[in-house]
Amino acid sequence: MDVVGSCCDHLVEKNQLTNSLNELNDKYQKLNKFHLALLKIAQLSAELVDIDTLYQQIHLIIKSLINADNFYIVQFNPDDQHLEFIYMVDQRDLKPLNRIAIEDFGGTLTAHIINSGQPLLATPETFKQMVNDKVIKPCGTIGVDWLGVPLIQDGTTVGVIAVQSYTEQTRYSQQDQELLQFCARHIVASLNNKKNHQQLQEAVELRTAELKEQIRERENSELLQESLLHISELNSKKLSVESFYDQVRNIIGQLLSCSNFYVAKYDRHQQQIEFVYYVDQLLDDTSLIQASTARPASDSLTDYVIKQSKPILLTKEQMLELYLNGHTREPSPH
Repeated sequence: MDVVGSCCDHLVEKNQLTNSLNELNDKYQKLNKFHLALLKIAQLSAELVDIDTLYQQIHLIIKSLINADNFYIVQFNPDDQHLEFIYMVDQRDLKPLNRIAIEDFGGTLTAHIINSGQPLLATPETFKQMVNDKVIKPCGTIGVDWLGVPLIQDGTTVGVIAVQSYTEQTRYSQQDQELLQFCARHIVASLNNKKNHQQLQEAVELRTAELKEQIRERENSELLQESLLHISELNSKKLSVESFYDQVRNIIGQLLSCSNFYVAKYDRHQQQIEFVYYVDQLLDDTSLIQASTARPASDSLTDYVIKQSKPILLTKEQMLELYLNGHTREPSPH
C-alpha cells in the first residue's frame, strides 16, 4: 500500500508540475505575442505607409491579441473640443463622417472616456447602472460588452480606442482592458510620430514647390530679358514691316502661345485703329482683315483694351460678361 500510495503521490505531483509548466508556457506565449504586437505598433510610424494603412495595421495587431471585429479609433482635439472617428470597423453601426463637438456627443461611452480620462469595461450590468445613474444614455446599437481606453499624450486625452461585442460568445475581461491600455500608449506615440512625419513631408513638398516656382520665375525672367534684347536688336536691322513683326511674333512665341496674334496701332487724334500685322489660325486668307487699313474706333475687345490703357487677360466667361454689361460687342463663338 505504501508503494502504491507513493506512486500515486508521485503521479499527482508530476501532473501538477506538467500543468504548471503548461500554464507557464501559455503565459510565456501570450507575453511574447504581446511584446511582438507592441514592437509592431512602434515600428509602424517608421514604415512608409499612409495614415489609413497605419490605422488598418493597428487594427490587425489589436485583433491578434483580443477579439476586435468591432473596433474604432477616435481622435479628440482639446483646443476646439471636437472629436473625429478617424478609423472604424463595425458589424452594426456606420462610421460618422464629420467632426463632432464633444457637447453634441455627450452621454456616450466615448465621451465619458474623453471626459474622465479613464478606461472602461462596460458589461451589460455596468451599462445598465450607468444609464440609471444618468452618467450615459443609450445610443447607437447596444452590444454585450464595450471596452474603451483613452489615448493620452502629455497628460491630456487626445482620443479613444474601443472594441465592442454584440454576442455572448465574445466577452471582454480585465486582462483585455490592461492589454488595450498598454497598446494605447504605443498607439499614441505611433500616431504622433506619423503625424510629425507627415507634417515634415508636407513642409518639404511645399518648400520644393516654392523652389521650383522660384526657378521657373527666374528662368522666365531670363528668357524675357533675352527676348526683349532680341526685339531691340531687330530695330537695327533693315526689315520690312511684315518681316519685322514676323520675327517679333517668333520671339514672343518662345514665351507664350501666339498662334493667333496681331498688332494694332491706335491714332488718338483720328480715333482710328490700324491692324498692321495679323495672324489667325482660323483664317486662311488674312487679307480679309484688311491689314494696314484704318477703321474707326468701335466696341471690340481691342478698343476695350485701348480705353482701359492697361494689359487685360480675359476668359470666355469674362468676355461674355463684358458683352452682357454693354462694354463690348458679342464675342466670337470660336
